[in-house]
This record gives sequence, C-alpha cells and structure tokens, in this order.
Amino acid sequence: MDLFEALETTRSVRRFSDAHVTDDEIVTCVR
Repeated sequence: MDLFEALETTRSVRRFSDAHVTDDEIVTCVR
C-alpha cells in the first residue's frame, strides 16, 4: 500500500474545512 492509497482509505482523515482553528486547538495537537 502506497502513501496516497493509505490516505484515501483512512477514515480518520477529515475533510478540509475553512472553519477557524483556535490557538488552544493547535497547542493540543502539537503536544
């Protein structure tokens, strides 16, 4: 399985959204 196939089949990949991301959410992801 190559990278692109894995990305296309992974359910955890969320669709792109233009919703605002807060600084707190970014900090949570970086930790």
